[in-house]
Amino acid sequence: MKVTLFTNTSDEKVIGKDLAKVAELTEVQWKEDTDILHPVITFRKFVDADGKQVWKNFNYCLIEWNGVPSRYYFIDKMSLNKGGIVEIQCRVDVRQTCRVYIRSKKLLVARQEFKHNLYMEDNRLKLTSARVIDTDAFTTQVGTTGGSIILTVSG
Repeated sequence: MKVTLFTNTSDEKVIGKDLAKVAELTEVQWKEDTDILHPVITFRKFVDADGKQVWKNFNYCLIEWNGVPSRYYFIDKMSLNKGGIVEIQCRVDVRQTCRVYIRSKKLLVARQEFKHNLYMEDNRLKLTSARVIDTDAFTTQVGTTGGSIILTVSG
């Protein structure tokens, strides 16, 4: 199994994240059983080619499981334990892991959290209509100074 560590600068909801590779751990073996959706990985902290410690410079990883397609993970928690052992707790990123499948689909989204299509019926979206007429009087006499009048209508 191989673990590739990245720095992710994209939002969690983005498909096609902006990733910068930090390090790669090869020949990784599990010492304990772990959850495939929330794995916990432990390793010794290490340094890069310049001698800088890189154990805390990443927030995203790719785990290539034996016989199972690769999965991308957010790193939720990272701790440095006794003896220089780093423990990272991960959470699967379904959007990035399934990005090819998601992008290949043609879908009509009938409901979305923030953007509403007013042409599609949605019983959970509360819309009301009311006629509002607002009249404002001019404070000066119109037409005597040779100026312009701007009329704004909405609705």
